Amino acid sequence: KTAYEIPKRDWSSDVCSSDLGVFCLSLMGANWPDYVKEASRCIIKHGLLFIAEPTRRVKEKLDLHDVLIKYGFEVYDEGEIGEFTFIESRKIS
Repeated sequence: KTAYEIPKRDWSSDVCSSDLGVFCLSLMGANWPDYVKEASRCIIKHGLLFIAEPTRRVKEKLDLHDVLIKYGFEVYDEGEIGEFTFIESRKIS
């Protein structure tokens, strides 16, 4: 069978549960808050979300911390190395 012959799966009802999520150079698009929302859906309570993005982009997204909080994450560590910002957060709700 070719890929086109395989029935498509309906992913809308999938339950995902992960204790870790990583965004590395992934929050570039205009819909980046949707990525955080999806991470919140998939990461279990007390799970971790690591973000590594260019510092310039992090500074452009002035509401990044607000979006993380909105979707139940708490930032517990943040730092810059070279031109990158690294954020470690934990899902608290």
